[in-house]
Amino acid sequence: MLHGKIAIVTGGSRGIGAAIARELAAQGATIIVNHRDSAVQAEAVVNDIATAGGTAIALQADASIFAEAQRLVKETLDRFGRVDILVNNAGTTRDTLLMLMSETDWDTVIATNLKSAYNCAKAALRPMLKQRYGRVINISSVSGLAGQAGQTNYSASKAGLIGFTKALAKEVGPRGITANAVAPGFVPTALTDVLTEAQKQMIISATPLGRFGQPEEIAYAVAFLATNQLNPCTTDKNFLMAFAWLALACKRSGLVQVRRKNGRCAGQSDHRADGADHHRAPDRVGATWRAPAGARATQSVRPIGWRRGRRGHLRRAERRGRQS
Repeated sequence: MLHGKIAIVTGGSRGIGAAIARELAAQGATIIVNHRDSAVQAEAVVNDIATAGGTAIALQADASIFAEAQRLVKETLDRFGRVDILVNNAGTTRDTLLMLMSETDWDTVIATNLKSAYNCAKAALRPMLKQRYGRVINISSVSGLAGQAGQTNYSASKAGLIGFTKALAKEVGPRGITANAVAPGFVPTALTDVLTEAQKQMIISATPLGRFGQPEEIAYAVAFLATNQLNPCTTDKNFLMAFAWLALACKRSGLVQVRRKNGRCAGQSDHRADGADHHRAPDRVGATWRAPAGARATQSVRPIGWRRGRRGHLRRAERRGRQS
C-alpha cells in the first residue's frame, strides 16, 4: 500500500516510534529511522525491518535543532530523491509541578515535542510541495486535550501540536498534502516507566478497555493516515484519538450524544464540537459525511441542541428565541 514511498520517523529508535517504523515498512515504505543519541536501538529497528524484508536506514539528528532537522531531510533527499511521509514522533518529558519546574525543563520539552515538528515539517514541505504529495503525521497525546497535573510543559507541547497540525492542514491541503495528528492515551514506553503502580492502576481504571494501549495500535492509526488512498483525510476534517477514553468521558458528561446506527456512516457535527470534524467545507453546518465505498460504521455522533431537518441536515433546536 505504501510501496515506493519514503518515510521519515523522528524518534524512531524505540517505543511508539519504533512500532511506527516497523508498520510503515511492513506496508512497503522505505524508512528513515531518526534518532538523537540511540544509535544501537535505531540499528536494531533497521535490522528488524530488513529481516522482515523491508528497507530502512538510521540517521542521527537532533530534530529540536533547526539545522539538524534540515540536514536530516537533505540526507534523505540526497539518498532517495524524495520525502513522502513525515512522522513527527520525537518526544520527551520533564514532569513536575509548575512551581518546581525549571526553565530548562520547560524549554527542553517544548523544543523536543513542538519545535521539532516545526523544524522537520518546514524542511520536508518544500519537496512535498514540488511533488504535490505528502503526508505529515504528528504524534500528540490525550494530555494535550485534557491536561495532566505535573505536566504543564508536556501538555502545552502536545496541545500546541494539535493547533499546529490543524493550521498546517489548511495551508497545504490544496497542494495534495495532508496533515493529521494522533493523540494516544497511555502506552507503555520509556516515558511512562516513571509512573508508580498506583498511578498506572488509576489510569487503567479510567480506560474503557481496562488496559494500556500498545505501540503497535498507535502504529496502525499512523499507517492508516499515511496511506495514499486517503487523499481527503486531513486534520481539518479528521482527528484520531487512539485509545480514546476522552470520547467516553464526553458522552458521560453530556457534551455529545452517541447514537447506534446500522448501515453507512452518516456522522453529523457542529463546528467541531465533538472533536472529530467531518468531510465538509468549514463554513457549512450540517453537511453529511459519507464513508468510503464499502465502509460501514456502528455509531454516529450528534451534539446536544441540534436536530435533523427535512433534508437530513442538523439544525439548532432553538432559533429566534423559541424552541423548534
